[in-house]
Amino acid sequence: MYTDGRWSKTVFQTYQTHAQGIWWKELANDLGTPRDVICPTKDGPEHKIFAMRIITVEGCQSHKVTRSIPNYLIRVVPPLAIYNRLPYALELTCAARDWRVRLEAGERAHCYTLPPAMPHRLTLDIKYMGLPWAGSFTLAPGM
Repeated sequence: MYTDGRWSKTVFQTYQTHAQGIWWKELANDLGTPRDVICPTKDGPEHKIFAMRIITVEGCQSHKVTRSIPNYLIRVVPPLAIYNRLPYALELTCAARDWRVRLEAGERAHCYTLPPAMPHRLTLDIKYMGLPWAGSFTLAPGM
């Protein structure tokens, strides 16, 4: 992505524009360090958000481009990816954020609605051989 100093903003129909935006000069200072972008909802509950994690890495070198023009690869990824490696279906919930996901064996899901800078109490429900099992844990921001 080549840019002349302008910065990009995320735009979604039901969410507000992120106030800070993504500027390549700022991302260049923290290559490889994730940066969180959070867009609150336009209409609706205050706790509803759309969050993304931005990771910038050095792109492949080109002989046609001078070094004065940076070549960065900007990855936009979900702040939380859940992979069910168990041979059973599971359900993960966060009651405080009114969030719930059900994953069958081998499935994965991405979560864009939990703020990545806050700890969240998650509850895991599994049915094993017809017996229910439930446990909870705190998902910390550094995980």
